[in-house]
Amino acid sequence: MKMNLEAEIGRIREDRVHGASWLSREALDVLKALAESLPSEDADRLLGVMREAARRLADARPSMASITNMVASLLYEVEGGRGMPLSRLRRLASEKASALSETSHRGMALTAENAAELIEGKEAVITYSYSSTVLEALSRRPEVRTIVPESRPLLEGRRLAEQLAERGGRPTLIIDGAMAYFAREADAALVGADSVLADGSVVNKVGTRLAALAAWEAGIPFYVACETSKFDVRNYLGREAVLEEGDPAEVGEGFPGMAVRNPSFETTPARLITAVVTERGVMDVGAIRSQMEEMSGYVRPLLEASP
Repeated sequence: MKMNLEAEIGRIREDRVHGASWLSREALDVLKALAESLPSEDADRLLGVMREAARRLADARPSMASITNMVASLLYEVEGGRGMPLSRLRRLASEKASALSETSHRGMALTAENAAELIEGKEAVITYSYSSTVLEALSRRPEVRTIVPESRPLLEGRRLAEQLAERGGRPTLIIDGAMAYFAREADAALVGADSVLADGSVVNKVGTRLAALAAWEAGIPFYVACETSKFDVRNYLGREAVLEEGDPAEVGEGFPGMAVRNPSFETTPARLITAVVTERGVMDVGAIRSQMEEMSGYVRPLLEASP
């Protein structure tokens, strides 16, 4: 079956429903399907097309570091098979993509388990936006009341609250403007992240910084839960973090003389973050940077191949 690469990249670029971990696995599936189905006479040509596709997938959602990291890791593994017969290289790419997807699932589960330990014994936790990792962590503590802002304009928080309720949790849905008001009722804050930067700050859905400020004012810890695959190695290597903007029509349209802005992501500084918890446990800035250095071994080649 022939794959429409342009359509697949566009689908990932335009997706405003799923989080970074899910989209990273989708990007791996795109490369896997490309390796399996691309008409090619030799391995070098296949590798060249995969390299260009990986670069474009990485550039499709620059605020989500895990996409870059995952496709770079796969490409690095497959490049190691240069010189193999074409059929064997295709099989290698498929197997490595599946293995990386499984690693992603395991990483999320371990991170959720570690995050659940941080909120053990808490009576109430406030969160923000939608994170599959946070959903899993909170689902492991159904006795904890969860305060969930709507997260406008796409209402990711409402989706989180609905899924928590379906799993037997105790969510309370609030408007975004009431975060500071309700943070006083919480014992901790727990959010996900789309990227972790080299200085320990995090990129996540716009409004996360307000949630962190509300937690700071209320005197409660602010925890960030994410897999190490979300560490922004591009940033570690000197590239500025990119903060994507959404379609202004999601906020409103048709207002004569009025500009509409819809930022999708923002940075929350490390000084407002109590701890970043991953599949490896809580990691400080030194540990984060050490992990980024290790990951740069396979991310740098992809960046250097970019125009």
